[in-house]
Amino acid sequence: MLHADYTFPNGLPGAQPRLIQQRSDRYTLHTLVDVGHHARRTARHVRQDPADHYRVFVPISGMAMARTGSNDGMMVPGVAVIGTPGVMEFSGSGLRGYILELPVRDISEPLRLSAPLSAQIDLRSGHGLMISDMIQNLSKWRDTLTGLDFDARCQDLAVLICKALGGDPQLSRAERGLLAPLARQRMRQRIRTDGARTLNPKALAADLGWSQRTLQSAMTEAGTTYSDMLRDERLEEAHRRLSQFHYQTVADVSEDCGFSSPGYFSTAFRGRYGETPRELQQRTRAARLGVPGAANRRISPHPPLARG
Repeated sequence: MLHADYTFPNGLPGAQPRLIQQRSDRYTLHTLVDVGHHARRTARHVRQDPADHYRVFVPISGMAMARTGSNDGMMVPGVAVIGTPGVMEFSGSGLRGYILELPVRDISEPLRLSAPLSAQIDLRSGHGLMISDMIQNLSKWRDTLTGLDFDARCQDLAVLICKALGGDPQLSRAERGLLAPLARQRMRQRIRTDGARTLNPKALAADLGWSQRTLQSAMTEAGTTYSDMLRDERLEEAHRRLSQFHYQTVADVSEDCGFSSPGYFSTAFRGRYGETPRELQQRTRAARLGVPGAANRRISPHPPLARG
């Protein structure tokens, strides 16, 4: 538990915030689940828990005001706040997010800092986007990680944080391995917005905060290309819509997902899923009507006539 005083809106005595904690001898990750409270770490708490750590606040939803050292700042989704060791204070409502505690030397030595650091990192692109994704996955897979795994991932996070703060544009091969899944996520978002019709490799790279060359290298190392990834994500979105929304026509789904040719869409869809879009749509409609076994069997669009 993070040593601090907590005050809740309902004033429940002795209540504690909903924190999920992962901890090793070097690192701690607090996952905040819908916390609405005021927390203050005073000099007394520092004496009780004098560990020399930076705290990286990563809000996912909600808002909070943070004070670290002599600096005040608003914590909002998309921006990480790095708090100085020692005294800190924050308050907010409906706050969900993470607090990562890192040894001071993990930040100060690589950056050659002579004084405590208080800074912010943009989590929407570049190193920041990778940091946000890694922290969320670290919390998500907490039950499957060994202590060594946890420490290794926290060390990787410390390296990325230093690169973000120092403006280092280079990525290691392992770090490039994080980029392809993020590109896939961003493609998926654009497809659901406008079919990704205006998306291209240069625009996607800029959106992620990297050069086109870096993105291309990441995709090559992941065994794919921009065109293949975009086609696969469009097919996945089309399959999702045809499986869930029985009122959309196949032509509408094809167009909404960014396919310029209905014929190509049908051929690619059948090659991927073993049935045509229309066959999947008919199964979806039959299942909604309660036809027994409809969800698990393929229905021919033109059933044979019964022989008299």
